[in-house]
Amino acid sequence: MLGGRLEGTGGFGGSQFVGGTISPGLNGPGSITFHSGLQLGEAVTVALDASGPEPRTGYDQLEVQGTVSITNTVLQFTATGPIPIGTKLLVITNDSTDTITGTFSGKPEAALFASNLQLFRIRYAEGSGNDLAIVRDDGGVKLTGRRLLPGGQFEVRGLGTNGAIYSIYASPDVPTNSWQLLGTSTADSSGNFLFTDPNAFQFPRRFYYSTGP
Repeated sequence: MLGGRLEGTGGFGGSQFVGGTISPGLNGPGSITFHSGLQLGEAVTVALDASGPEPRTGYDQLEVQGTVSITNTVLQFTATGPIPIGTKLLVITNDSTDTITGTFSGKPEAALFASNLQLFRIRYAEGSGNDLAIVRDDGGVKLTGRRLLPGGQFEVRGLGTNGAIYSIYASPDVPTNSWQLLGTSTADSSGNFLFTDPNAFQFPRRFYYSTGP
């Protein structure tokens, strides 16, 4: 498909799109099934709407039989109603065992974005492991991992908002009123940030928390 607009609900035999807009449904959510895989080029726009948690009736869905590749394609996602925090919208379901190749323009894995004053995070390996989901997020900071490094240093990993600066605090015990500011870390384009505590070895135990902007 070179241009134009593909919309409505039903099946489509073509798989390669180099231009135009794909928008399931007519005046509401819908679903389009692609029977021969789906290849999306950088001049393609995928326009999706969501007003609730149910596929086809609450939000648009692309169902793909075969592999999925996305090459800097534009994603236009519009929340037309309130979506509960934690809701996972599987907007592309893929019956293939292959992972999704590529990402939407400006939306790498775990990127946080807004629509109608609601925050959402994009995930490319949800569902059966190769489905694309848009997840309603609260925009808060989450500490996602920790690792002991050589020399007694301790690494803390977190997930927040793309490009935001996070402060990392530590304490030898909880509850406590003596949290110590260790430093700051800036989240990357996917919202991930990393901080290393060089003095962790000085304490028998160490607790961490982080605050954002």
